[in-house]
Amino acid sequence: MKYIVLSLINFLAVFVVSFLMWRFIFRKIGKRHSTLIRILVSVLTAIIFFVIIGLIYFDDHYAADETALEVLKREDGIRVSETDKYLFVDGKGTDDCLIFYPGAKVDSAAYLPLMARLAENGLDCFVVKPPLRFAQFAATAAGKIIEAYDYETVIVSGHSLGGVVSSIYAGAHSDLVDGLVLLGSYPISDLDDQIQLLTIYGSEDLILDRKEYERSRSCFPVQSEELVIEGGNHAYFGNYGKQEADGEAGISRDSQQKITADAILELVSRCKDN
Repeated sequence: MKYIVLSLINFLAVFVVSFLMWRFIFRKIGKRHSTLIRILVSVLTAIIFFVIIGLIYFDDHYAADETALEVLKREDGIRVSETDKYLFVDGKGTDDCLIFYPGAKVDSAAYLPLMARLAENGLDCFVVKPPLRFAQFAATAAGKIIEAYDYETVIVSGHSLGGVVSSIYAGAHSDLVDGLVLLGSYPISDLDDQIQLLTIYGSEDLILDRKEYERSRSCFPVQSEELVIEGGNHAYFGNYGKQEADGEAGISRDSQQKITADAILELVSRCKDN
């Protein structure tokens, strides 16, 4: 809500500046126009300004590194295919799947190394490819994947903002979801007690809002587990380089992803036993 309010304030500010600018320009060139014309021109100017700024903002993103892109070429027991909606990492199993929402402004392919670890252990993985790299623009993607396939165990997951979006889906569809895994993230709505929750974050994660995380505990279901990776940070769940304002990791990216994958696979086993 606060982002909507800030956007409206910014739009109003740009509109006022545009109105005063066009009023000055019209006077300079000696043309008289009604207030309505100046308002319409100012609104159009503000819209064009926000579109340009938006395109610049969304194009500035975290790209997948070479290690992640190499996973696309693997032919050693797992197969990666791609549609316009998601990346599918086809593992050795056929019964269980994980549907993953990427963090804001992060290439979906950046999470392929983590997904490959899971696929090697029998878990099919889908990485959502949201428009403009913002998970909230593909909030219903998990439902469409669930409808298109027939899995016995379904885990939804996400990193950072993607985790928030995945938690919203899980909270609204507890009949379809067995487990929820949040990486450097937290739920913002109540989760049904039949869902098993696993939250994972690094001790050096400076992106995760710890106060909001603590407040979110009231949303946790009964079956909840928390894993703090000592030395881990926010960016090392994926392969997209260093993230601005993040803490310095005390372990390798590979180690953090191995710990994460092992914990997720344990959650899948618990979900299957229920």
